[in-house]
Amino acid sequence: MRLRLALLSLTVFRFAAPSEETPLLPPRAIVAALDEQLQLRFVDDRSGFGFERLCRPMTHRSVGLSPDNCINLQWSLFQPRNQQETWVQREANRANIEVLTFLTGKNTRLHGPLALTNDPHTDLTRLRRLVIEARKSHREEAIDDWQVIVRPVRASRKSCLECHQGLRVGDAIADLIYLYRRASV
Repeated sequence: MRLRLALLSLTVFRFAAPSEETPLLPPRAIVAALDEQLQLRFVDDRSGFGFERLCRPMTHRSVGLSPDNCINLQWSLFQPRNQQETWVQREANRANIEVLTFLTGKNTRLHGPLALTNDPHTDLTRLRRLVIEARKSHREEAIDDWQVIVRPVRASRKSCLECHQGLRVGDAIADLIYLYRRASV
C-alpha cells in the first residue's frame, strides 16, 4: 500500500501542467505514461470488462454507452477520465505523435485500436495482422513506421481470479500493445 501511495504521489507531481518552456517528452516516455494510466483502469473493477475499460469515458454503466459500443467500432478515440490521462493526451499532441493501443487476452481476439490523439490514417486490417505477430514475440520492435511495445496486464488481486480462473495474483491475463509514430503532417 505504501508503495502505491508513493507511486501515486510521484505520478501526480509528474503530471503538472506544462509551461511554454517545458521540453517535449520523448515518444517512448509518453507511451510509458499512457501505459501507467491504462493499467490503473484494470485495477478498478467498476469500469467494465476487457476493452470497455479502455474506451469508456467514465465508470461502469456510463450513460449512453452500451457494453459493446466500443468493441464494434473500427477504432475508438481515447477519452481521458482524469487529469493525468488528459496530461498524457496533451503531451502526445505537443510531441506530434500518434499512439494506438490494442488489447488482447491470453486466448482471445485482438480488440482495438484505441487512438490517443486522432483518426489513425492507416490500413487497420493489415496493422492488426502485424500486431498479432508482434504479440507472439513479446518484443519491442518496429512494424513499418510504427514502434511497438507490448505490456502485460496482470491479475492484481484475488477478485481478478473470479473471472480469470486457473491463474494466480501476479499472472498476466492480457496484453496491452502500443504502437506509436510521428504523426503525418
